[in-house]
Amino acid sequence: MTFNRITLRLASFLVVVSAGVTALGQDHLAGMALFEPADVRPYGNWAKPKEGLFFTFDGLYWHISPPAKTSVGDPTLIPTVFVGPTLDDSYPEVNSLDTGTKSIWKWGDRMELGYIDGHQGIMFTTLSTQSQTSETSAANVSVVFNDPELGNGQRYLDTVLQTATLIPPVPAIIGRTPVNFSSIYVQNKSRLQGVEALYIYRPAQLHAGGTLEFTAGGRYFELKDQFWVDARGGNLTDSYWNTHSHNEIAGPEVGMRWFQPMGRFGISAEGRFTAGINSQSVDQDGLLASGLNAGQNTPPQPTLMGHKSFNHSDHWIEFSPIIELRVEAHMQLTNMIAVKAGYTGIFVNNVVRAADMVDYTLPTMGITRELNGNLQRMYAQGLNISIEVNR
Repeated sequence: MTFNRITLRLASFLVVVSAGVTALGQDHLAGMALFEPADVRPYGNWAKPKEGLFFTFDGLYWHISPPAKTSVGDPTLIPTVFVGPTLDDSYPEVNSLDTGTKSIWKWGDRMELGYIDGHQGIMFTTLSTQSQTSETSAANVSVVFNDPELGNGQRYLDTVLQTATLIPPVPAIIGRTPVNFSSIYVQNKSRLQGVEALYIYRPAQLHAGGTLEFTAGGRYFELKDQFWVDARGGNLTDSYWNTHSHNEIAGPEVGMRWFQPMGRFGISAEGRFTAGINSQSVDQDGLLASGLNAGQNTPPQPTLMGHKSFNHSDHWIEFSPIIELRVEAHMQLTNMIAVKAGYTGIFVNNVVRAADMVDYTLPTMGITRELNGNLQRMYAQGLNISIEVNR
């Protein structure tokens, strides 16, 4: 979501809230016009905590932690491959590219809408971020595939390195050819979304004028990843594999918020915890060696490998707790309208990320949870600049 779209959504909602507050002001929100001067009282004579309808819009500038670095290719194998006519023309093949690129910070938004009357209230929250993308490209890239035996001593990447044309005849040498692409492009994308529905309990105002709020309810939280590889040229030209991971976390949530006014200013701190059940799904599609045997690939060519398309999917259930922390500073512009700026951090455990779910086993690749331990921690953190109405 671009900054212009965020501004448009905020402006539209403020018009609606303004109209609603004007309509309700006669009964439930008397004396709480949007542009009434701020209630700024000295220490020892604190303003009463606000009640009624409230709304907060946060413009977010956030960073989602990238997946753990892994290789483009099987990270557990270093096979011996052959590039010449004799056994002396061999070397151990390693992956020449990994996913260790840095991702950038992106915009997002968070909105909270609720109502408090006396000690009790309700609140609904939405969270959304733009797709956070990291990408890299390289030339002349080696990619290690797991090439198991087919039961007759042969493998998909076997190549005839020497024919029996000499006199006296010399047996042919069968060796494993390396997989090398002329160029490769790798992209990682990540995105967060979520909603919350919470009951609010607000006890009596603290002696120093502060306010505590306890919340309980439920949370739904999504983390989506995409890992895309496009490989051109070489002896498996052209190939691609596209892997999506989707973490859908839902569970009960509890939290606490503390707000301390200081004249026109104020500070707040808030923590929330969700005992989340994570419904994890991973989907993959791809095509290997679409140009094999079509005159496009570079020798040495594998004798048994042909072009292969594939689709895979898998699903798991995990426990994924969520911890969220917010620290913010507030400034009252009018009695109802305030601006604030702060920091938010979200930690989620036991999530799957697309980049290290790829099984590089020929001929159709696949999805794995075994190569790197696969369950990871995800951190999302960043700054928010916000506007509050009657909060």
